[in-house]
Amino acid sequence: MPRAPARRPRPAPALDRAPPASAASPALADPAAPAWSDRLPSAQRQRELKEEVLLECAARWFARHGYHGASLADITQELGVTKPAIYHYARSKSELLYRLHQRSLAAAKQARDDAVREGRDGAERLARLVHHFVLQMTASPVNTFLLLEPGTLEPAQAAVITEERRWLERDMRALVQQGIADGSMVACDPKLVTFIVVGAQNWIRSWYRPGAGWSGHQVACGFACMVHRMVAATPALPVPTDLQAWPADVPFPPPAQAPSSASGGAAAEEVAEAGEPAPARAPRRRR
Repeated sequence: MPRAPARRPRPAPALDRAPPASAASPALADPAAPAWSDRLPSAQRQRELKEEVLLECAARWFARHGYHGASLADITQELGVTKPAIYHYARSKSELLYRLHQRSLAAAKQARDDAVREGRDGAERLARLVHHFVLQMTASPVNTFLLLEPGTLEPAQAAVITEERRWLERDMRALVQQGIADGSMVACDPKLVTFIVVGAQNWIRSWYRPGAGWSGHQVACGFACMVHRMVAATPALPVPTDLQAWPADVPFPPPAQAPSSASGGAAAEEVAEAGEPAPARAPRRRR
């Protein structure tokens, strides 16, 4: 019996067939289109991100427990990694502390440079310096001054950090002296003012918690206004009576017509008009 002729395979429907090269996706056809690797962080960027997370974790442990009360084991446990993984980024706990000091000093210098460039006189430059630095402190736990405990750094590292801190203190004293000379500050002891401002700034890291009430912007603005009111020959900046009510869109320094919720003078007048004694004339009750 003769065999039936073999059937030729029918051509595949258009949707099943591979498109010709000319009809390929533009992203694939264009050799200049970004590849997969171009859309992901580079190896260097991934390393930088990991270093930032490591420094933030170390800063929290050092700030809460002190250098000697924290260990690499604590840090690695919180990060969920092993000690060998940490050694790719820092050789020791001392090196982590040194790098945190370096970052804090760099943030302080940047705040100082911005304040000198933006301020019109000594009083405003000091207030702007405080504002910029507190803003950086509250934005990241890495940009915060940690206590320089004896024996925590190698001698060469400790010498570098100590000299940089002294330079910043001397520079702040120079700003105060400039303010006294140009008449924007009252006659005062620049060294004492520097100790008060730096000590108060350092204390912020002990009580500030992001998302627990005040924003970093509110703390920075309120802190700078208080410092300006403390040293200015003619105080013009408002003293916040309710820091949490300070609007997020009010920059520093605030305009002359400051919001009543953030203006000490306006708030005092409102209380007086209501028939109650102004806070400046009568002691406030403890809440």
